[in-house]
Amino acid sequence: MGRIADTVNATRLLVYDVETRPPCSFHWQHRGDMYIGPEQMLDPGGVMAWSAQWLGEKRVRFASDHHDGHEAMVLGLRELLESADIVCGFNHERFDNPHMTTEFDALGLPRLVPAPQIDLLKVVRSTFRLPHNTLKYVSARFDLTRKVSNDGWPLWTACVTDADGRPYLGPIPQGGGDAKQWNRMRTYARGDTRTTTELYHYLRAGGHIKKHPHVALFGGNPTGCPACGSANRTPTKDVSTPTSTYPGYRCDDCQHLYRGVRRVGDTTGTRSV
Repeated sequence: MGRIADTVNATRLLVYDVETRPPCSFHWQHRGDMYIGPEQMLDPGGVMAWSAQWLGEKRVRFASDHHDGHEAMVLGLRELLESADIVCGFNHERFDNPHMTTEFDALGLPRLVPAPQIDLLKVVRSTFRLPHNTLKYVSARFDLTRKVSNDGWPLWTACVTDADGRPYLGPIPQGGGDAKQWNRMRTYARGDTRTTTELYHYLRAGGHIKKHPHVALFGGNPTGCPACGSANRTPTKDVSTPTSTYPGYRCDDCQHLYRGVRRVGDTTGTRSV
């Protein structure tokens, strides 16, 4: 992957992932498309656990309904997100972020101050042409740490039901579900976040995160690499916009491509329409 210059700037980049409990409903059919109305819903589902890692730290944090209680779990992740300069995940803009916004709203909490987002699924889809874009496939394709295997539905069932096999309707109470299986869920969730962090390093080391938020906004080197803040760079060919040309650079540490802000030569006097 090459050396990553995470220590040359003060950026706090948070990688996170949530695990959800499935909805529960009354329904007429067992297969095929069906409409389940609001009056049929017993529990709409929701977040039951999360895992998160600060870039540059080995520790992967985890909290869950079972281990911490629902409100403490939600507030714990909110505190991390409030502290983050940049938020990173895999499909988190369409999945994890909306789920957490729903949880925050349920507790009467105001909207988070927006932070720049790096959705690695978007990066993979826009950069490569792979037969599958799941985290499991992508991590294997790029020879990263594999996703931790799990039993699928049996693991979730053990976590979201009581000792008599009845599903919890609403957040799982602290200590609810099978304790042994909840510890397996913790291992699985932490593994996903570690893999996502590795994928971030891999994609950044290849220069593939094209619109990486500029770390200088958070105390980095304003003339250094926007992605990692390093001052080590190699000039490339000039970069042209519709009206101007700028000097181009490649970061020697993370391979990110970027340009200067001072024009090379004059601007054009005309423009295509």
